[in-house]
Amino acid sequence: MSSENPLIHCLDRLHLKDDNKLQQRAEKFQRQLESNVPPKVFNAGPNCKTVLAIHMASESLSRTDWDNSLAAQLAGCTKRAYENTVSIVRKALQLQPTVTFESLGVTFGCTTMISHVQKLWDSFSTKYISQMSAAQQTTAKRELDQPSWKGAVFYTCAKAFGERIAKNKLQELCASNSTEFSRYIKVISDVSAEELSGLKKGSTISSRPRRRREGDKEEEQEKEQPKKENTKKASTAVPPVKRTRRTTSAASSNSKEITDEPPTKKRASTAATSSSSNNKKTNKSTLPPLERNENKVAPVSGIVSLVNRQDYQDSKRYRDYIEWSENLKTRLSSA
Repeated sequence: MSSENPLIHCLDRLHLKDDNKLQQRAEKFQRQLESNVPPKVFNAGPNCKTVLAIHMASESLSRTDWDNSLAAQLAGCTKRAYENTVSIVRKALQLQPTVTFESLGVTFGCTTMISHVQKLWDSFSTKYISQMSAAQQTTAKRELDQPSWKGAVFYTCAKAFGERIAKNKLQELCASNSTEFSRYIKVISDVSAEELSGLKKGSTISSRPRRRREGDKEEEQEKEQPKKENTKKASTAVPPVKRTRRTTSAASSNSKEITDEPPTKKRASTAATSSSSNNKKTNKSTLPPLERNENKVAPVSGIVSLVNRQDYQDSKRYRDYIEWSENLKTRLSSA
């Protein structure tokens, strides 16, 4: 393994060994990294320089299927360290991907938000540059040319509208690391706080249902008036329900019923019911016991009820058996 070329080894691990075009482009970027970037930048992992050369070659060929997590494992470092190294190498080689709001909107399915993102970008860029001094404005303009700023504006606008966007994927498309991208988002939200609050209000108003106009309310009230009149006529045509007098028993004394009886009649009815219940108890106790018929056989179960109670010795089958057995005995004794 020591004699093998590390570039070919990494391409083999990424299943890209047969891609000759990518290999030639990676060798070109590897020579640029050795000549233009300090060696201490690649101290994050043993294979960091080789994997970065393949990464830059893949992006130069407009291939978007690169996985930073897998590349970090192959480079022998963490994903965060790998992304930081990538951003340093990009700045050193002046390699920045071309990112537009239209391409980001198509990628994340937010094409209706592109006009709002463009307005937010214009207001933010003017405010951000105006806050700088005359000497710093030129550097600020160069800084805003980086795709990370556009990605941060796109993410901030999407967050204001309540759209969910994969932050890691957006960072990879804009060639930015997490710390740098978070810092840009904070700067944008501080500078363009008023615009973001307006976008949040607009998104909540558009998500709510449309309010009724005054003319629509008057038309609905005119339509509801004949309906109310019809319901009033129907309610007056129904005769009132008459209340009937009911006597409460001892069992239903807990339920509350509306009656027109005076309290004296209620007391009399309750006394009558209590006396009737006492009479029933006394009558039950004074009743004579029922006479049992000893000759009648009561079935115990369904099977027992089907059993014939006749004695088997009186049956015809038993008499035939006795006659057959006696004839058999006589024949055996005579033989």
